[in-house]
Amino acid sequence: MLCYGEIRPQDLIPPIASMLAENLPFRFLLFSRPEPRIHEALKAASFGPHMQRLGLGDSWDARRDIQTFLHDEFSSIHESRSTVVFPKVWPAPEIINKLVDRACGQFIYAATVLKFVDDEYSQPTKQLLIVLGLSHTVKGNSPFKDLDELYRQILSLNPNQCEVVWVLCTLLRLQLLKCHRLPPNPKSIERLLGLSEGEASATLRGMHSVLEVSGPKTDICILHESFSDFLHSRTRSGPYYIQVIPHIILLSWNCGLRRMVAEPVMFACLWQGFALLVYLTGTWSSFIIVLAPIFQWPFITLAILSSALAGMSILACIVASAKLKMECLHVESDGEVSLVCIPYVGYIIWYLILILAYAYVQS
Repeated sequence: MLCYGEIRPQDLIPPIASMLAENLPFRFLLFSRPEPRIHEALKAASFGPHMQRLGLGDSWDARRDIQTFLHDEFSSIHESRSTVVFPKVWPAPEIINKLVDRACGQFIYAATVLKFVDDEYSQPTKQLLIVLGLSHTVKGNSPFKDLDELYRQILSLNPNQCEVVWVLCTLLRLQLLKCHRLPPNPKSIERLLGLSEGEASATLRGMHSVLEVSGPKTDICILHESFSDFLHSRTRSGPYYIQVIPHIILLSWNCGLRRMVAEPVMFACLWQGFALLVYLTGTWSSFIIVLAPIFQWPFITLAILSSALAGMSILACIVASAKLKMECLHVESDGEVSLVCIPYVGYIIWYLILILAYAYVQS
């Protein structure tokens, strides 16, 4: 079913439901991405006894079909290029398995790869190396042009581009950190970005094709590995490119310094503050690990200094949590005041170091 002009797919679903209710001798086959409006329309009670839903996810059958599809199409390319010298076994079985893993049950990825490899003006063997990341693209040629266009279309469903980028960046950082006190769910994202309840889920509402978003406390799952690769490539994602350093600076201010100024004792004592420090330290450390081999000593020095300050802040949080009662919102003794000031001062210095590091990279 193709819809053109101002006719929306969800507008065609009620008439189908009314025909099914009248027991007309028709069967309808609907293909669609899991868009929220279509999904909600199909959940109507009138569809219940008449509908059978089949998800084309990363099942074993889908993987097997994609593997067969890739094998047959690569064989066809091999046979049609009589002037090209191929290896004895091309591509190797492990290469096909790797492409199947990247496809995550979606034929669009496999079809895009084959279309790129079979370019009539290029060598298929070199094109496949580009897809696998073993060679660099030339002259701006992208092996996933069609796939990237699809991802950009999905992301553009939300007009608030800036909020989409921040939410996705936070999601990727949380998945990388794997902290059980800050799981990659909408509630954690809202707490870190200072969003109102339900705002993260609303931002990701139109992205059910690439994300599995169930509830506010349920982990968000990225359905396709290629979508994560897309977000981390500046040339592919364009305005949706995930920039790590500005994101860390925003979180440092939004959830760190601002909360310390408002409620320093609570920040030092509660486990939420401790989990936040662990999150920011882990993200900053991963950033240092990536850039230290490139910039050598300046970043190695910053890594040592920032790690020491962050470690001191985390240790102070642990000691403060043990000494101060959770229900006590005020501090009486001078020793406890100085104890709370340790993470406060250390975090401010750590934040300034982060800004200097960002300025150094941009210069």
